[in-house]
Amino acid sequence: MKKVFIVLALFSFISLPSFAYDQEDLSRFLETKECTGGTFSSCNLEGATLRNLNLSNANLNGASLRDAVLENIVFTGANLDSTDFSGASLKYIDFRGSILTEAVFDNSKMFFVDMTASDLRDSSFQGAKLIGVYLKGARCDDINLKNANNKLVDFSGATGINKNACTKYSFGRCK
Repeated sequence: MKKVFIVLALFSFISLPSFAYDQEDLSRFLETKECTGGTFSSCNLEGATLRNLNLSNANLNGASLRDAVLENIVFTGANLDSTDFSGASLKYIDFRGSILTEAVFDNSKMFFVDMTASDLRDSSFQGAKLIGVYLKGARCDDINLKNANNKLVDFSGATGINKNACTKYSFGRCK
């Protein structure tokens, strides 16, 4: 009987949901649209799933959204300076006019993301998969696109893009 109880206890422990993000940070963020990091604290939304949200003008300065799933979210005019999106899945995201300086998108998967007129200076997309991403008129000075897979990326009017960032499927400033 003791062995059965121990085995059941182990299975119930293993099946408990495991979240990397801080539930308090997520609740506060969804309520206030404020989730900022600082020298001694940070907003941890790592591994969170966020869908169908209007987060226009939200402040996620320095937040961690590593390995998060983001779908159908409006971030227009948001402050996402130094936000970490490494390994995240981003689908149908509207970042138009957002501040994304020093943001990290390394190894992320981005499908149909609009970054028109956003500030992406010093951001990194190393190893990222970008499909249907709009960078029209974006500030792209010193961005890292090393080993990025760019397909149907629109660089029209973007500043700071060098020809090496473009693939045969890219268009706009690349051609």
